[in-house]
Amino acid sequence: MFKITFYWLYNFLSRNKTDKKQQLNSALLILCLLQGFNIITIYGLINYYYFHYKMSHNGTTYSGISLMIILAVSNYIFIYRNKYEIINKYDSYPINKRKIQKMLALLYVFLSIIIFFVGGASFQVQNN
Repeated sequence: MFKITFYWLYNFLSRNKTDKKQQLNSALLILCLLQGFNIITIYGLINYYYFHYKMSHNGTTYSGISLMIILAVSNYIFIYRNKYEIINKYDSYPINKRKIQKMLALLYVFLSIIIFFVGGASFQVQNN
């Protein structure tokens, strides 16, 4: 799923006439942010309903930075090193399959962002 999302993010960003390396880096960064949104949302749900653990400001900052470093390194290893293979693989897919994959990738992007912000707003209102 993440390779498909990476491909479609790159495809969307490649419409700009910028450097190809910048487009690849931007697609990887956006993918890391989306994955971070999902992990933080799941952590927030589990913490809110089961553990009720309150972190300090420094703990939140360090855990967020650590999470993004872990995601960036793992995405670099599993996705970015194989970027041209991923692009060539999904470029050669039939049009019908590409449409379905594009819709799934867009659904993943939009739902990740919406659930993160809606969940964060509801946790913040209920905790005050």
